[in-house]
Amino acid sequence: MATAPQMGWYERNGAQLRYKTSGAAGAPIVFIHGLTCSMEHWRFQVKHFSARHRVIACDLRGHGQSSVGNGPICMESFGADVAGLLRHLDLNDATIVGHSMGSRVVIETFRHVSARIKNIVLVDGSRRTTGGSADEREARIHNAVRKQGYKAYHLAQFGPMFTADSDPALRDTTISECAATPEAVGVASSVSSHRWDAGRIDAVLSGVSAPILVIQSTKPDPNTLRAPLHVGEVTDYMHYVRDTAVKAPSVQFETIPGIGHFTMLERPDDVNRHIATFIG
Repeated sequence: MATAPQMGWYERNGAQLRYKTSGAAGAPIVFIHGLTCSMEHWRFQVKHFSARHRVIACDLRGHGQSSVGNGPICMESFGADVAGLLRHLDLNDATIVGHSMGSRVVIETFRHVSARIKNIVLVDGSRRTTGGSADEREARIHNAVRKQGYKAYHLAQFGPMFTADSDPALRDTTISECAATPEAVGVASSVSSHRWDAGRIDAVLSGVSAPILVIQSTKPDPNTLRAPLHVGEVTDYMHYVRDTAVKAPSVQFETIPGIGHFTMLERPDDVNRHIATFIG
């Protein structure tokens, strides 16, 4: 029987990290949000899977209602925070699901608590490989924020994450919610994503020994930042995960075409179905 959602707080490195648990006593599923997002962006998945699973969603350090604390805002710190949460809740055989930047966090989390993780799901993840060195990309981010102002910079990044066919209310609400994350957290998280891709992703992903499902709805585009996928399209990122995660017993692909980057909000039923099929 499903239980009512319960909010909790977990402390690590001076930060108060908010999480929510709900659902039945089944195998746990942990949902990790993306850059400047929050646990609320997994609301459709939390509701759906709570009928048969113990479901946990959290706000990463500095995001949502979680505080910054003493730890740095970076992929390594996020991953260690989530690993600590799995230990705190004594979760085992967990399926851990990450969206966008959260896909990086999921992979980093596995490095700390591999024995507790049974499956990994990456929802519209990416690997940033163009645009020069990590130092050059960081400089461009800071310069753009300084010239445009953070609000305009954030809108320029998040607007293209939706398509012309996206629900306007969903688009505007999601962008507004993400813009509420403090500038320092948003900029540091973005910089760290670039640096992690440049220096760590190969080594960390190659050590993942759990089955992986990649659910993809967009790909990078030089003109529009992101472009929706066609039916059955397999992206460079999907190939990269398959080719790099050499210890994973399986890497499966699912494409959700014709939508933007917030896959779990725009097509929740498809995302839920693919996850349910994958974990059995």
